Amino acid sequence: MTTPMQSDNRMKGVTLFPDGRWLIQKTRHKHTITRRGDGGEKAAVAALDAINAELAQLDKVKEAAKTLGLKAPRPGATLKALSFRRLFEDKYQAWAETELHSATRRSRESVHWHLLAFFGDVPLDEITSELVDAFKSKRMKEGIVYRTEEGAQKRAWRALSKAGLAEQLKVLRAILKWAVKKGHLKIMPSIEMPKDKRNAPGAGKPVRYFTLDERARLLRRSNPGLADVIRFSLTTGARPAETFHIRCRSIDLVRRTITFEEQPCALCDGKLWLPKVGTWRQIEIAPDLLPVLRRLLRGKRPDDLLFDNVHGKPYTRLQGGGGAFNRALRSAGLARQGLSFYSLRHTFGADLASAGVPLQKIGKLMGHHDLRSTQVYAHLTPEALNGIVDNLKLPDEWRALSAVPRSHSLAPALSLVGEEASAIG
Repeated sequence: MTTPMQSDNRMKGVTLFPDGRWLIQKTRHKHTITRRGDGGEKAAVAALDAINAELAQLDKVKEAAKTLGLKAPRPGATLKALSFRRLFEDKYQAWAETELHSATRRSRESVHWHLLAFFGDVPLDEITSELVDAFKSKRMKEGIVYRTEEGAQKRAWRALSKAGLAEQLKVLRAILKWAVKKGHLKIMPSIEMPKDKRNAPGAGKPVRYFTLDERARLLRRSNPGLADVIRFSLTTGARPAETFHIRCRSIDLVRRTITFEEQPCALCDGKLWLPKVGTWRQIEIAPDLLPVLRRLLRGKRPDDLLFDNVHGKPYTRLQGGGGAFNRALRSAGLARQGLSFYSLRHTFGADLASAGVPLQKIGKLMGHHDLRSTQVYAHLTPEALNGIVDNLKLPDEWRALSAVPRSHSLAPALSLVGEEASAIG
């Protein structure tokens, strides 16, 4: 005769037999655990406690799997850690589609490619500071790596700058921080950024701009539509995105002003394009640009784009110009000389600096948020260097010397003499 112990809820599922044998059957989440033994009620209670602990552990595993978005393993199997690739493709990418700006996502595509190539199958909890250091070392040895074989064949090997490496580490750090925030990773590994990753703007080499001769050659080799874009950029200093998003209503021929402001755009996030630093600015229309604008505005409505294109993509390499700008550069013999579409904006700043316009005004016209960005044109100002060294005089080493106390330091080899020295100071 069996004696089911059902009066006590804690002993539910336990069956005791007169001879001291017992049977336990517990079911949870469609998983049944069966145990048999002897030793009476005391032994059955001990076995029941072990079964309850096993079921509690199963609940924890299922909850962890649910948090990580994984399928719960079979009872007795271990939960496989979430890899970097699974995190990125199954979770992070979906979040980024809705939370990050489309321009940010596009700019990070190549970085994601490098991160997946190195960390792809590594479990998240195995990404340590040492592994990140190994990634840094590998990337610096590889240099610039192109995603396609065609790109690699067309370009010579180039070293990866510390600034470029820092950008990749920033993206890695952002993904891992997101994983910690969402509960997919317990501890964020320490990621040390490269030291001295970037000099001050313009410290490396002088900014490249179009000379008068180069401008003439480029305009001769450009189609009419591209020539208008070039004239507009040379006389306004507009960024490429500003040039190709500007609407006719932002141009006032009466007041002779151009306003770079937010513009409607069906393909931008939020259906609205915003200037780079988020603020609008206004610039006067140069006399030579006035007839060009009058011709471009003829027959257009206020909400029409000034330049017909595809989503304001620059003519340099993105869609919108079909490669017209690069073809014009090659045809004019200006390819691979450090010139790009953005050089038109640099030319605007260089022309103003050469004409003696103060750097503060140049920065305001160009929409610079930081005056250091305008310093790249400082060497072009008329008063920048001319005549400064004329005030330096070499002393006559054979003239009579006055007594110099031992505690005094020696005079410098170069000195500013008389009134000229006070004028410089």
